Amino acid sequence: MQRFFNEQQKDRNTEEIEAESIFFAVCAYYGIATGENSFGYIAAWSKDKELKELRASLETINKTSSELITDIDRNYAEIMKEREAAMAMENDEKPLAEMNILEMVDYFMEQGMTEEQANDLANSEWQARKINESANKNKSS
Repeated sequence: MQRFFNEQQKDRNTEEIEAESIFFAVCAYYGIATGENSFGYIAAWSKDKELKELRASLETINKTSSELITDIDRNYAEIMKEREAAMAMENDEKPLAEMNILEMVDYFMEQGMTEEQANDLANSEWQARKINESANKNKSS
């Protein structure tokens, strides 16, 4: 948020265009349809803007949307991990994050998946775990 204070003051039209565009991009990423409302709103606030001015806002829109999506995904993953651990404790099961790939396949098949579906999901979970571990190592370096 500090970076917003370091930027020069923007006019109200630019702020509205950027805010609604960020809202639209984040919602679209998560499959929430807002185009019907967003497009008219953005068009109304940008009617007197030059293309050069609108292009200048793209960096802010892209960067802020990306930051929000990253934060939402990270927080969602943490919440899901906590819920999964709580459910595992209730059911006296090993949390998914502690299972090896074979245990994940067995677990998913117990949940009613076909062997192919269980293998695909277990491989995806395993790859995501390795990517997260690698990212965490890079952050701590």
